[in-house]
Amino acid sequence: MTENGNQETRQDQQANEPSRVSRRAFTRGAAAAAAVAGAAAAGAIGWTATREPEAHDPYSVSRTINAHRVGAVPHDPLDGAWDAHEPVVIPLMPQHVANPRLQHEDGFTERMWIRSLHDGNEVAFQLGWECDAAHDIEAISRFTDSVAVQFPVDPEMPTSAMMGQPGRPVHILQWRASWQREVEEGARQVRDAFPNVWSDLRPEDVFDEDAVTVYYPARHVGNIAAGQDRTSAVEEIISEGFGSITTHEQQRAEGSASFQDGQWTVVMTVPIQGSATQATFRPGERSLVAVALWDGGKGDRGARKQWGGWMRLELES
Repeated sequence: MTENGNQETRQDQQANEPSRVSRRAFTRGAAAAAAVAGAAAAGAIGWTATREPEAHDPYSVSRTINAHRVGAVPHDPLDGAWDAHEPVVIPLMPQHVANPRLQHEDGFTERMWIRSLHDGNEVAFQLGWECDAAHDIEAISRFTDSVAVQFPVDPEMPTSAMMGQPGRPVHILQWRASWQREVEEGARQVRDAFPNVWSDLRPEDVFDEDAVTVYYPARHVGNIAAGQDRTSAVEEIISEGFGSITTHEQQRAEGSASFQDGQWTVVMTVPIQGSATQATFRPGERSLVAVALWDGGKGDRGARKQWGGWMRLELES
């Protein structure tokens, strides 16, 4: 961020708003970061399977996210521990390569910010962005706000920032506002989206357990999106390119969020030690991180999103 942006951020902190970033500081700080967006995008798209890994430096990116070491990572997005560290502003671009595309003329979120902390056992990411309203219900023609962070499974092997590529997977943590609502208020009901609807009976009121599965096939086969007893607002995903996202068999990540005064603040945490198909974060070593953002109020879903290219991620020893 610029010097003025830093000063304004400190002034905001002194004004007893420890968890928020000043909108003026946020906007001014983004100007400097935007200057490197083109180079980062070109580098991200240029990492394809047609080139040998040895021909590239996977850490030759323009921005660095420092995961500072603390005694215990905060899980609360408004915890004051975050305020001791300056956020990094990330310029975003509309995803217009794969359908459904997001075009400039559709309107898109131009920037967001990120901080990171770790305690040797978990690593946490705090992400924030401005949004006109909280969109936390999914229904017919209604979509949810969401944000994701992405890491290469093998940080020494460059891969596409656009969800990885065959043989070079990425590990994704995706938070959804609708899942956050379900964690806090219980499983979604039709009346949440359509308050005037009336239903006399549900299948489970009439049929036995085996017969009910016919009416809930996604739940029956274990589709995590159809879960009824949600304990986390974050899904861990593995991907090797467009159309390949798969729910990871291990779901360890947690998340929490706050929406205040037109701004989302989200925290996602995950153990630093991962399996062979998950990212492992080693204090004192480098990896990469990229972000994606969905505005449910503007119809964002699936590939219709805004994204930012690879950034260097360094965990403090």
